[in-house]
Amino acid sequence: MSTMSKKFHLIDVFGIPIYVDLTFLGIVLLCMILMGIYGIIFSILLAFSIVAHEYGHALTARMFGIKTNDITLSILGGCASLLGMPKDTAEEMSVAVMGPVVSFLLFGIGAVCYSIIGTSVLATFAATNLVLGIFNLMPGFPMDGGRVLRAILCSKMSRVKATEWTMKVGRGFACLLALYGLVMTCIGNFGGITAILVAVMIWKVGKMEYDMVVKYGC
Repeated sequence: MSTMSKKFHLIDVFGIPIYVDLTFLGIVLLCMILMGIYGIIFSILLAFSIVAHEYGHALTARMFGIKTNDITLSILGGCASLLGMPKDTAEEMSVAVMGPVVSFLLFGIGAVCYSIIGTSVLATFAATNLVLGIFNLMPGFPMDGGRVLRAILCSKMSRVKATEWTMKVGRGFACLLALYGLVMTCIGNFGGITAILVAVMIWKVGKMEYDMVVKYGC
Protein backbone atom coordinates (compact mmCIF):
# COMPACT_ATOMS: atom_id res chain seq x y z
CA MET A 1 0.00 0.00 0.00
CA SER A 2 1.30 3.43 -0.90
CA THR A 3 2.02 5.76 1.98
CA MET A 4 1.64 8.79 -0.27
CA SER A 5 -2.11 8.49 -0.87
CA LYS A 6 -5.03 6.12 -0.48
CA LYS A 7 -4.01 3.67 -3.15
CA PHE A 8 -2.80 0.07 -3.26
CA HIS A 9 0.17 -1.29 -5.15
CA LEU A 10 -1.23 -4.04 -7.36
CA ILE A 11 1.64 -5.37 -9.50
CA ASP A 12 4.64 -4.30 -11.59
CA VAL A 13 4.50 -4.92 -15.35
CA PHE A 14 7.41 -4.06 -17.65
CA GLY A 15 9.06 -2.41 -14.66
CA ILE A 16 6.15 0.00 -14.12
CA PRO A 17 4.17 -0.27 -10.86
CA ILE A 18 0.36 -0.32 -11.14
CA TYR A 19 -1.69 1.24 -8.33
CA VAL A 20 -5.43 1.11 -7.63
CA ASP A 21 -6.87 4.19 -5.95
CA LEU A 22 -9.67 3.55 -3.47
CA THR A 23 -11.98 5.72 -5.57
CA PHE A 24 -11.92 3.05 -8.29
CA LEU A 25 -14.08 0.96 -5.97
CA GLY A 26 -16.86 3.41 -6.79
CA ILE A 27 -16.77 2.23 -10.40
CA VAL A 28 -16.76 -1.41 -9.27
CA LEU A 29 -19.79 -0.76 -7.06
CA LEU A 30 -21.64 1.01 -9.89
CA CYS A 31 -20.93 -1.91 -12.24
CA MET A 32 -22.26 -4.37 -9.65
CA ILE A 33 -25.44 -2.31 -9.19
CA LEU A 34 -26.05 -2.13 -12.95
CA MET A 35 -24.88 -5.64 -13.94
CA GLY A 36 -25.11 -7.79 -10.81
CA ILE A 37 -22.49 -10.52 -10.48
CA TYR A 38 -21.30 -9.82 -14.02
CA GLY A 39 -20.34 -6.37 -12.79
CA ILE A 40 -17.33 -7.88 -11.02
CA ILE A 41 -16.17 -9.59 -14.22
CA PHE A 42 -16.72 -6.42 -16.21
CA SER A 43 -14.84 -4.36 -13.60
CA ILE A 44 -11.81 -6.60 -14.07
CA LEU A 45 -12.04 -6.25 -17.86
CA LEU A 46 -12.49 -2.49 -17.50
CA ALA A 47 -9.42 -2.21 -15.26
CA PHE A 48 -7.44 -4.24 -17.79
CA SER A 49 -8.63 -1.99 -20.62
CA ILE A 50 -7.67 1.21 -18.82
CA VAL A 51 -4.26 -0.12 -17.78
CA ALA A 52 -3.58 -1.38 -21.32
CA HIS A 53 -4.51 2.07 -22.66
CA GLU A 54 -2.03 3.71 -20.29
CA TYR A 55 0.69 1.21 -21.21
CA GLY A 56 0.21 2.32 -24.80
CA HIS A 57 1.40 5.75 -23.65
CA ALA A 58 4.06 4.51 -21.24
CA LEU A 59 5.80 2.04 -23.53
CA THR A 60 5.75 4.46 -26.45
CA ALA A 61 7.26 7.16 -24.22
CA ARG A 62 9.93 4.66 -23.16
CA MET A 63 10.94 4.32 -26.83
CA PHE A 64 11.77 8.02 -26.75
CA GLY A 65 13.77 7.76 -23.52
CA ILE A 66 10.99 8.92 -21.18
CA LYS A 67 10.36 6.79 -18.10
CA THR A 68 7.03 6.26 -16.34
CA ASN A 69 6.83 6.55 -12.56
CA ASP A 70 3.62 4.53 -12.21
CA ILE A 71 0.13 3.89 -13.57
CA THR A 72 -2.85 4.55 -11.30
CA LEU A 73 -6.48 3.45 -11.66
CA SER A 74 -9.08 5.77 -10.13
CA ILE A 75 -12.68 6.86 -10.54
CA LEU A 76 -11.43 9.21 -13.29
CA GLY A 77 -9.99 6.30 -15.26
CA GLY A 78 -6.24 5.82 -15.53
CA CYS A 79 -3.13 7.96 -15.40
CA ALA A 80 0.38 7.12 -16.55
CA SER A 81 2.74 9.42 -14.64
CA LEU A 82 5.38 10.11 -17.27
CA LEU A 83 8.63 11.62 -16.02
CA GLY A 84 8.61 14.25 -18.74
CA MET A 85 6.98 14.81 -22.12
CA PRO A 86 8.62 14.80 -25.57
CA LYS A 87 8.98 18.24 -27.12
CA ASP A 88 9.34 16.87 -30.63
CA THR A 89 5.99 17.15 -32.41
CA ALA A 90 6.03 13.67 -33.94
CA GLU A 91 7.09 12.04 -30.66
CA GLU A 92 4.44 13.83 -28.60
CA MET A 93 1.77 12.85 -31.10
CA SER A 94 2.95 9.22 -31.08
CA VAL A 95 2.81 9.00 -27.28
CA ALA A 96 -0.67 10.58 -27.22
CA VAL A 97 -2.15 8.45 -30.00
CA MET A 98 -0.92 5.03 -28.85
CA GLY A 99 -3.33 4.92 -25.87
CA PRO A 100 -6.43 5.15 -28.09
CA VAL A 101 -4.80 2.78 -30.61
CA VAL A 102 -4.59 0.12 -27.88
CA SER A 103 -8.24 0.79 -26.95
CA PHE A 104 -9.34 0.33 -30.56
CA LEU A 105 -7.36 -2.91 -30.77
CA LEU A 106 -9.12 -4.19 -27.63
CA PHE A 107 -12.44 -3.16 -29.16
CA GLY A 108 -11.64 -5.31 -32.20
CA ILE A 109 -10.60 -8.27 -30.04
CA GLY A 110 -13.71 -7.92 -27.88
CA ALA A 111 -15.97 -7.69 -30.93
CA VAL A 112 -14.45 -10.84 -32.46
CA CYS A 113 -14.73 -12.75 -29.16
CA TYR A 114 -18.34 -11.61 -28.79
CA SER A 115 -19.17 -12.85 -32.29
CA ILE A 116 -17.82 -16.28 -31.28
CA ILE A 117 -18.97 -16.58 -27.65
CA GLY A 118 -21.87 -14.14 -27.64
CA THR A 119 -21.87 -13.05 -23.98
CA SER A 120 -23.17 -9.61 -22.99
CA VAL A 121 -20.03 -8.93 -20.92
CA LEU A 122 -17.85 -9.19 -24.03
CA ALA A 123 -20.23 -6.92 -25.95
CA THR A 124 -20.00 -4.34 -23.16
CA PHE A 125 -16.21 -4.78 -23.02
CA ALA A 126 -15.92 -4.11 -26.76
CA ALA A 127 -18.25 -1.10 -26.62
CA THR A 128 -16.41 0.32 -23.59
CA ASN A 129 -13.05 0.18 -25.37
CA LEU A 130 -14.55 1.84 -28.43
CA VAL A 131 -15.91 4.66 -26.26
CA LEU A 132 -12.62 4.85 -24.34
CA GLY A 133 -10.66 5.25 -27.56
CA ILE A 134 -13.01 7.85 -29.07
CA PHE A 135 -13.47 9.83 -25.85
CA ASN A 136 -9.73 10.14 -25.25
CA LEU A 137 -9.30 11.61 -28.72
CA MET A 138 -11.61 14.51 -27.82
CA PRO A 139 -9.70 17.84 -27.59
CA GLY A 140 -9.84 18.07 -23.80
CA PHE A 141 -6.24 18.93 -22.94
CA PRO A 142 -4.44 17.25 -21.18
CA MET A 143 -6.33 14.26 -22.62
CA ASP A 144 -4.86 12.45 -25.62
CA GLY A 145 -6.80 14.44 -28.20
CA GLY A 146 -5.69 17.67 -26.57
CA ARG A 147 -2.05 16.60 -26.76
CA VAL A 148 -2.46 15.70 -30.42
CA LEU A 149 -3.97 19.13 -31.04
CA ARG A 150 -1.07 20.81 -29.24
CA ALA A 151 1.45 18.82 -31.26
CA ILE A 152 -0.23 20.01 -34.46
CA LEU A 153 -0.35 23.64 -33.28
CA CYS A 154 3.32 23.49 -32.24
CA SER A 155 4.22 23.19 -35.92
CA LYS A 156 2.48 26.54 -36.50
CA MET A 157 3.39 28.55 -33.39
CA SER A 158 5.44 28.51 -30.20
CA ARG A 159 4.89 25.74 -27.62
CA VAL A 160 3.58 28.29 -25.09
CA LYS A 161 1.06 29.72 -27.54
CA ALA A 162 0.04 26.26 -28.75
CA THR A 163 -0.52 25.12 -25.16
CA GLU A 164 -2.55 28.26 -24.41
CA TRP A 165 -4.89 27.67 -27.35
CA THR A 166 -5.16 23.95 -26.57
CA MET A 167 -6.02 24.76 -22.96
CA LYS A 168 -8.80 27.11 -24.11
CA VAL A 169 -10.25 24.49 -26.45
CA GLY A 170 -9.99 21.94 -23.63
CA ARG A 171 -11.87 24.21 -21.25
CA GLY A 172 -14.65 24.61 -23.79
CA PHE A 173 -14.87 20.83 -24.04
CA ALA A 174 -14.82 20.59 -20.22
CA CYS A 175 -17.86 22.91 -20.01
CA LEU A 176 -19.80 20.74 -22.46
CA LEU A 177 -18.78 17.59 -20.59
CA ALA A 178 -19.82 19.08 -17.24
CA LEU A 179 -23.20 20.07 -18.70
CA TYR A 180 -23.67 16.55 -20.04
CA GLY A 181 -22.73 15.10 -16.64
CA LEU A 182 -25.19 17.42 -14.89
CA VAL A 183 -28.04 16.37 -17.18
CA MET A 184 -27.19 12.67 -16.73
CA THR A 185 -27.11 13.07 -12.95
CA CYS A 186 -30.43 14.92 -12.91
CA ILE A 187 -32.16 12.08 -14.77
CA GLY A 188 -30.76 9.51 -12.34
CA ASN A 189 -27.67 8.29 -14.23
CA PHE A 190 -24.97 8.69 -11.60
CA GLY A 191 -22.28 7.96 -14.17
CA GLY A 192 -22.75 11.67 -14.88
CA ILE A 193 -20.87 12.43 -11.67
CA THR A 194 -17.75 10.89 -13.20
CA ALA A 195 -18.21 13.09 -16.27
CA ILE A 196 -18.35 16.18 -14.04
CA LEU A 197 -15.22 15.09 -12.17
CA VAL A 198 -13.37 14.53 -15.46
CA ALA A 199 -14.47 17.99 -16.63
CA VAL A 200 -13.09 19.57 -13.45
CA MET A 201 -9.83 17.64 -13.93
CA ILE A 202 -9.50 18.89 -17.53
CA TRP A 203 -10.13 22.48 -16.40
CA LYS A 204 -7.61 22.41 -13.55
CA VAL A 205 -4.85 20.16 -14.91
CA GLY A 206 -4.88 21.88 -18.30
CA LYS A 207 -4.13 25.19 -16.57
CA MET A 208 -1.42 23.53 -14.45
CA GLU A 209 0.31 22.17 -17.55
CA TYR A 210 0.06 25.54 -19.27
CA ASP A 211 1.70 27.20 -16.26
CA MET A 212 4.50 24.62 -16.37
CA VAL A 213 5.13 25.29 -20.05
CA VAL A 214 5.26 29.03 -19.39
CA LYS A 215 7.62 28.60 -16.44
CA TYR A 216 9.86 25.75 -17.56
CA GLY A 217 9.22 25.46 -21.28
CA CYS A 218 8.26 21.77 -20.96
